[in-house]
Amino acid sequence: MPLTLRATQTDGDRLDFTVYEAGKQVGRIYENVETLEGSWCWSITIDLVPGVDVPTSGQVQTFNEAKERFRDCWHKTVSNVRAMHDQEFQCGHLSLPGMRSVDRARIH
Repeated sequence: MPLTLRATQTDGDRLDFTVYEAGKQVGRIYENVETLEGSWCWSITIDLVPGVDVPTSGQVQTFNEAKERFRDCWHKTVSNVRAMHDQEFQCGHLSLPGMRSVDRARIH
C-alpha cells in the first residue's frame, strides 16, 4: 500500500500533513514555524513492536527531506517487523502482537 499525505487543518499558518497507509494514520509531517530558519518535523505515530530499532521522529530543513526521511524509516520499520515476524514464525509462534501486512510504499 502506498503512503499518502492529507493536509491537516490547523489554527495557524503552519503546513501540517497526516501520513496514511492503507487508510490508517501512521504518521505526521509538519512545518515548524517557531524557528527563524524554518524546518520540518516528521514522526511515525503508530505503536511499534518492541525491539524495532529505527528512528520514529526527526527534524530536517525541507519538506522533501521530511518525506524522504519518513519513508526511509517507515520502510526500515516494516522490514524489521517482517524479519522479526519471520523469525517468530520459523520458531513455531503464530505472530507478533499487532503484526499486519504492509507493502513497500512511496510518499508522492
